[in-house]
Amino acid sequence: MQNEGKDYVEYKMPTLIHELSGASAIFTEAVTSKTADAWKKATYTDSMNEATINLQNYCYISWSYSFGFRMVDFNDLDARDETADQRSNGNFVLTENYSSSPLVE
Repeated sequence: MQNEGKDYVEYKMPTLIHELSGASAIFTEAVTSKTADAWKKATYTDSMNEATINLQNYCYISWSYSFGFRMVDFNDLDARDETADQRSNGNFVLTENYSSSPLVE
């Protein structure tokens, strides 16, 4: 039988998932975005608990992405290194958008 979302555990998190205030900080100091693993040596704030640390580790392992740099911040170090000699002024114009709503079954 398929699990219909009835069996779950709700974990206490320091803030709501999309909270962007200082209350959502996970480290006590700024962490450089110029290396992929600087966040691993950073000190957690007192608001971080076992559930939030486990979530961060899960995201890093599952997505091979440093959750220390929020996922919305597109921190692609490999792309940066590959294009370091191709500077841009950032004046881009979007002519098409390929995003679509997720399918709900």
